Amino acid sequence: MIYAVCIAIIVIIVFLIVLSFYNQKRKIELYNVKFNDSINSINLLEEAELESISKIIKLLKIKKDNKLVKDLNDIKEEEKDTFEIDEYLGKTNVELKDYFEYNKVTFTEELVNTLREYKKTRVESLALKEYYNSNVEKYNSYIKKITHLLIRIIKKAKIKEKFEIKKEVEFEILKKKDSSK
Repeated sequence: MIYAVCIAIIVIIVFLIVLSFYNQKRKIELYNVKFNDSINSINLLEEAELESISKIIKLLKIKKDNKLVKDLNDIKEEEKDTFEIDEYLGKTNVELKDYFEYNKVTFTEELVNTLREYKKTRVESLALKEYYNSNVEKYNSYIKKITHLLIRIIKKAKIKEKFEIKKEVEFEILKKKDSSK
């Protein structure tokens, strides 16, 4: 009788351990789905941002030897990952703001609309990156727990990289146009 009770307790403990590993595995898979969906959406928004920057450069008739044009061509020619493109977009956003401050620019309706579209895409992208970063923080703290060490080894889970989100610059022309509405 005692033997049967011991066997039952062992079976229950093994069952609970297996169930725990299964739940941990599912949670990691859920985070991976969130990461993949976020990265795919971020990639689409980054492509839209690059397209807007390209259109802005054409509308401004910036010369081909300008750093903005060279950097845009480099980023389009090379295979860059999402984080490298994000870094480029952050720098370019500041460079565009500086360009508008230090150069006489005629703000056509098409340019203002393109800047609005660029800003809208940029804001969506930043919000999505914050969502991604929030999930990365939860995931990283989850897999750092000692109880999850075995599942980390089995699933080859690694600490995820986060986006560096900087304060967004505002284009003066959009401030003026948007406040007059």
